[in-house]
Amino acid sequence: MENTLQRIKRYIDFRGIRVSVLEREVGMSNGSFASQLKNNKTIGVDKLENILKIYGDINVEWLLTGNGNMLKEVVLEYNSPKINELKEET
Repeated sequence: MENTLQRIKRYIDFRGIRVSVLEREVGMSNGSFASQLKNNKTIGVDKLENILKIYGDINVEWLLTGNGNMLKEVVLEYNSPKINELKEET
């Protein structure tokens, strides 16, 4: 069963983000993510919060539990400005 770190790795691989970039962006020391992943360690809540702030398309439920889709689903309201713009184009 996949843990949170493995799901983060899957997400950054999917997005084409290098581990070093993730570490820098979320405030981890160089090599710490790879070390935690290799040694089956956990990640701190502060780092999880930073990941969710920086990578806003990650589905929180998926990240924490593995349930659902990796990415948030975008739901546009029928009367939203973008939908109305699309309706006018057709």
